[in-house]
Amino acid sequence: VYIPNSEPKPITHGATCETCGSTAVNPVGEAVLTNTKGEFTIPNAPVGDDIPLVIQVGKWRRELKIKVEACKDNKFTDPQKMRLPRNKSEGEMPKMALTTGGCDPFGCLFSRLGIDKSEFTSPSGNGNVHVYQGVGGGNVQGGGSPNPQSSLWNDVNNLKKYDIVLLSCECDEENGTKPAAAKKAMRDYLN
Repeated sequence: VYIPNSEPKPITHGATCETCGSTAVNPVGEAVLTNTKGEFTIPNAPVGDDIPLVIQVGKWRRELKIKVEACKDNKFTDPQKMRLPRNKSEGEMPKMALTTGGCDPFGCLFSRLGIDKSEFTSPSGNGNVHVYQGVGGGNVQGGGSPNPQSSLWNDVNNLKKYDIVLLSCECDEENGTKPAAAKKAMRDYLN
């Protein structure tokens, strides 16, 4: 969490090697970590009605305007405000590929965590979570018509478009259901 001294740098999506804070700008005061309750203190924060505040973890970033009063603890009690974005209208989110599978409900996890269903789209859609149908997997709420998982696995350049690749269990991975080229593409993406 920090108060920026200028507009934060754009987030580069896709497979990149970045360190924490590499998209931040020189903060006013210092960038701080929240505690386990989400509380934080920014020493020497400026005072005013429209102070910019950035909440960021990796490629999740939300920018807010807050009121900071002098000589007091400024508590923010609206949990809907002080959180990471649920959709692109609330801030930056990583670009994710999600495969569905027949042996776990992994596709449902992220909507349960609060990602808006409008973010689950087919790969041609404009959501931040692109859904691919794996062996035995179905659709994800709001996911459009998913492409087959082979269109994700078989192309390292397609994989590289994503910040995060989430693979549901398809029940039969140990029996070699993925061709060697797909395994190589995944290794190349990871490297």
